Amino acid sequence: MLDFLDIPIYTGYEDFKGNISWFEALYKKNNFTEFLIKVSKQLNHEPDYYIRFKKDNFVRFVDYLGGVRFLVRNPVKVYNLVHSILIPSGNSIFDGDKVYDYLSYFRDIASYDERFEFYKEFFKKILAQFANFQEEYDYFSKMYVMLDTNLSETVFKYILSNYKINDEKLIFLILRVKRKHLKMMMII
Repeated sequence: MLDFLDIPIYTGYEDFKGNISWFEALYKKNNFTEFLIKVSKQLNHEPDYYIRFKKDNFVRFVDYLGGVRFLVRNPVKVYNLVHSILIPSGNSIFDGDKVYDYLSYFRDIASYDERFEFYKEFFKKILAQFANFQEEYDYFSKMYVMLDTNLSETVFKYILSNYKINDEKLIFLILRVKRKHLKMMMII
């Protein structure tokens, strides 16, 4: 089973004193172990493995895959501290930087259903691209160094080389967390 966990902005957890704290603030403290413990406790499920991307490695990872094809229904303007980026409507292949910018737009979006549908499609497209890799090339070793994970390289290669997407086997769980939705996608 492969899980994708999306924790929407302003999702909280209850600490030992009964106060509500934000997951995002905990994550920004750069204490990933504590973050995983809190998320596991909130979900009442401890994952065996995790994969986490930092921005630069995520951009490199998507570039290494050759980009991701998206259909953008309506043009989007993404604002950041340096400049704004216009993402036009239409069907395009996005490189790593453009994918990151587009994901940033969905990070703060108010409609969690729209956000969830976008992330679901994004991960399905990323995973579908692994089917095109040929085993005689050592793609997985090159990608493995881009990850922050507790998976061994051998397990990572095995999972991705044997992984098949079956659209009919997608299961979606919606969990209530302090009046916000926490959605987790499991692909079996």
